[in-house]
Amino acid sequence: MATIHIKNHGLVIEAVRGMSLLNSFLAAQAPIHTVCGGVGRCGCCRVRIIAGAEGTSRITEAEEKRLGGELLAQGWRLSCQTRFLRDLRVYLPKSEELPGHCFRNNRQIP
Repeated sequence: MATIHIKNHGLVIEAVRGMSLLNSFLAAQAPIHTVCGGVGRCGCCRVRIIAGAEGTSRITEAEEKRLGGELLAQGWRLSCQTRFLRDLRVYLPKSEELPGHCFRNNRQIP
């Protein structure tokens, strides 16, 4: 198990190492947004890795396409594409920080 600290929400969740961040958030009922269901197309499940990035999977082509170099350089990742092996500290955007398309036919949890 690994611990994920969601800094700006004051949440700490225990998650299975190697699982995607999105699935970890869903299992813990953390406030995550997704429109595409975890295939890397919508960008709504983005998360900023504050600490522990060295223990995450490589950046995928889907992340490069959706987020671009600038956001990736700032530590942003798509939670659906990111797997982790150790404890993380993350920033999970609130609804008002996400693009408008994240709320059409929204699958916001919770």
